[in-house]
Amino acid sequence: MKDKIFQFVQMKGPLLSKDVMKHFNLDSIYAGAYLSELVQDKKILYSKFKVGTSPMYYTPEQKTKLVVLLDHLNPKDKETFSLLKEKKVLRDEKIPTINRVGCRNLPDFAIPLNVTIQGKKEIFWKWYLLNNEEASVIIKQVLDGPKLEVQQSQAKEQEVQPPIREQPATQPVQPIAEPIQPPKEESISKEKLLQLKELLEKQKQEVETEKIALQQKSIDIEENLKKKFDDDINKIKEDQKTLIENQLKKIKELENKQKDTSKTDEKLKQLESKHSIELENLKKKHDIKLQEYILNSNKEDEKDKTIEELQNRINDFESDLPDNKIIERQQSRIDELKEKCERLEANVIMDDEEQTQLESKNIEEEEDVFVKMVNVYFKDKNIEILNYNLIKKESEAEFSIIVPSVIGRTEYYCRAKDKKKLNEGDLATAFVVGQIKKLPTLFLSPGELTKKADKMLNKEFKNTLVFKQLENGS
Repeated sequence: MKDKIFQFVQMKGPLLSKDVMKHFNLDSIYAGAYLSELVQDKKILYSKFKVGTSPMYYTPEQKTKLVVLLDHLNPKDKETFSLLKEKKVLRDEKIPTINRVGCRNLPDFAIPLNVTIQGKKEIFWKWYLLNNEEASVIIKQVLDGPKLEVQQSQAKEQEVQPPIREQPATQPVQPIAEPIQPPKEESISKEKLLQLKELLEKQKQEVETEKIALQQKSIDIEENLKKKFDDDINKIKEDQKTLIENQLKKIKELENKQKDTSKTDEKLKQLESKHSIELENLKKKHDIKLQEYILNSNKEDEKDKTIEELQNRINDFESDLPDNKIIERQQSRIDELKEKCERLEANVIMDDEEQTQLESKNIEEEEDVFVKMVNVYFKDKNIEILNYNLIKKESEAEFSIIVPSVIGRTEYYCRAKDKKKLNEGDLATAFVVGQIKKLPTLFLSPGELTKKADKMLNKEFKNTLVFKQLENGS
């Protein structure tokens, strides 16, 4: 994997650690570890300037491409970048302060040189692609001949360090070069300096490892919270969708029942009419037969027998007809179903002529007693009324309201009804209107819920409809 990442850097560099993560589908810990090993093996380099919180990784052959960092510099540093690129060498004490600061902010492009001029040391900044020999020639031209010594302030133009792990930040952090330290006394041995350097590098690696672990933990926690939040939102949406579908299905079933009862009523009337005609015809036939028997028979007992026989036939026929009580019960059931459907339709679709829409500024002038009671409740709860409809005088109204909460102000659809016992149809009507308006629903009433309505509120309308009971005119 390390060789593949090295080849990827050779092809695409300079690049960020997130590019490696995306291309090889690695998490941040493994990507950082592989890049760190490549830096330690001196196969790749990294920029001291950071894009956000991450350096750019590149091979030594890609140094010329490092100018892509120009797009991420601030305007002042861009000005210094352009000046240094043009002049190739800048004398620190002869340039404006803003450019002196800019050179220290561009450690990847501005390489400091310590130059001794007649015993006095000065700092010069050379373009990072310029070698020391070319820089010496330009410095001599600037100084116009004085003898000078050119000492590069850094032992290496690119110092090998472990890659810096990305950390969350709201804006890119611009690196600031540390001031150039004067050379240490010769009494300090090189061996001791190497030991100190190794100790410092070891401490840096430990700190970076700890930072990577903490950042990964933070990322995992954030992802888990986001996933849980998305799951909760999707569940609520699914529940609301199922609830609306169920309510629409129930309304459709009621409409179909209404149609079926109308058809049954018509069939019963046709059947009753048919049987009446048949009965009348049969009676006429039997009357004729009876008269024939009476005329043709001389025996009284035969007459009685014939009359009895005919009467039995009539009774048998009449017993086959539908019982009047059965017809009455069916008719009563049909009327009851019609009344229910009409009542449900009246609750869902109100007559425009009976509605009066008013703005919230007019509610203080409202004379309706029930609306005044609801308005007092809203004032007690610091609820703002946007608008309202008076559905039925002294008994029913609907409101658009703003309800304060711990997370801010939330708009609700509110249905208020003055009724002693509230059934499931009352709640379903308010819920459907709220869903059409795409708002949560609040139901207010001084009355109580029936057992079926209470069960529906706690099961089907749970977390989607809130019921509050008004107290004695409050």
